[in-house]
Amino acid sequence: MLLCGGVRILVFLFLQGAGVLFAAGLSQLPAVVNGEYLEKVQIYEAGRHKYLSAEAVGKIYGARVYWYQVAGRVVFSWENRRLELWVGTPRVLMGEKEIRLGRPVLLRGGQAYLPLEFLLHRDFSDWAGYDSSYDFGREVLTVDRRSNLGSPRYFSYPDRLRMALELGPEVSYHPLRRARGRLEILLMGGVPSKSRQWRLEDPAVHSFGLVEQKRLSRLWISLGKEAMRWELQEKRNPRRLILDVYRRTAASAAPQTSPSVFFQKGEGKSNQKRRIAIDAGHGGRDGGAVGRRGTLEKDINLRVARDLAELLRQEDQFEVLLTRRKDATLSLLERTRKANRWDADLFISIHCNAATDSAMSGFEVYYLSEQASDPRAAAVARFENASGREDLKALEKEFKALEILSSMHLTEKINESSVWGGLLVRELQMRVDLAKRGLKQAHFYVLRGNRSPSVLVELGFLTHAADEAKLQNPRFRKKLVDGIYAGIIAYSQRRWWEQAALSSSASKK
Repeated sequence: MLLCGGVRILVFLFLQGAGVLFAAGLSQLPAVVNGEYLEKVQIYEAGRHKYLSAEAVGKIYGARVYWYQVAGRVVFSWENRRLELWVGTPRVLMGEKEIRLGRPVLLRGGQAYLPLEFLLHRDFSDWAGYDSSYDFGREVLTVDRRSNLGSPRYFSYPDRLRMALELGPEVSYHPLRRARGRLEILLMGGVPSKSRQWRLEDPAVHSFGLVEQKRLSRLWISLGKEAMRWELQEKRNPRRLILDVYRRTAASAAPQTSPSVFFQKGEGKSNQKRRIAIDAGHGGRDGGAVGRRGTLEKDINLRVARDLAELLRQEDQFEVLLTRRKDATLSLLERTRKANRWDADLFISIHCNAATDSAMSGFEVYYLSEQASDPRAAAVARFENASGREDLKALEKEFKALEILSSMHLTEKINESSVWGGLLVRELQMRVDLAKRGLKQAHFYVLRGNRSPSVLVELGFLTHAADEAKLQNPRFRKKLVDGIYAGIIAYSQRRWWEQAALSSSASKK
């Protein structure tokens, strides 16, 4: 009896020890999947090697997982494909094709774990339809589904709602009018990154969605009462489908107030292209904020600025100036002088935030004010102004010259910047899953020196784990770019439409 009891105790202690060893190898890996952040992906670490649980792999790659523990077999199932692996062997069966892993599947705690390298392998990417990459420096897994349809972009114009959808070369489309108040566009051969639907606050369109089906996808649009007609057209470079849904009462809805001083630069201005100056903050020797995993702010700023410029150039109504096109050192004075010499209509400075508190997260938009809206806003301004200390005297001289010329213009510029900033906040919060920190004000040198309405956008906190991982992801950055673009559209159309309506009214008199 004592022997049996001792054996039981030894077995118990052995199992407990194995559990401790197993738990010690468990950790969590951050991942960004189709632009969305997954904070707790369970992995097992054996030395330098990382393994993902079969359950986590199924969740990330959209597969059903069947685990046959007795046989030690794992099956991943997609619609018409199967992937089979066996614990303890490097063998993998992809349909009829067999390949070999560099290391075998592990069994730990009753679960199967796949080596990370297998998920990064081209054979697996081709089979699953996902592109995977792992940043060994930042320790972040990025997974994006292979798709030939972009995420739909939507923008409210004064007379219509415009939707744009990027198409791969192999996608064809066909519009259908299913029922009163509903429009559908069949996208043959179309594969989206994911199915999703959107709700809008627009009288022309209530909601729309992109749904994947076998061998095609459907873009459906629920029309509002104000929808009068719709037009569909295709544009190139890049290839995209443009749907315009026109409103019935758009022409009579123009606000009858005085146009902004900002838009009275010259005769015939309303017929000219609008000039948008985009400033990628920091650069060169000035890296800006640094993320927890080593991300440099200057790099994110430049990528977003370039993408925004490319999107704006797709519209005939805009011209774009980038204050810096590459990783170059540029003073705050040079940035504002470039925009002023170019006679910019709008100026936007792109930045990323940082804080000693790693829990701080989200985006925020700033406009100029001598007094900061709160202590945190003042701290952000101090950090961003630090790169301009070397030419502070020159900046102050230029500021005084501007203010002496037109104190009224400065007040008008600040008021207009506030309106534009509010629209940017609204459009961004509709598109990105980041905390909204709102519209704030502070004394930024790069905003004070500009003659046009000017804002500074902090895209997110590089010192926050989720924000940093999202900002590193191209698909997530595209959502940010779409939000900023929509804010520019909302402000510019509101002001220019107003001016055009007043000009038309005056000409009739």
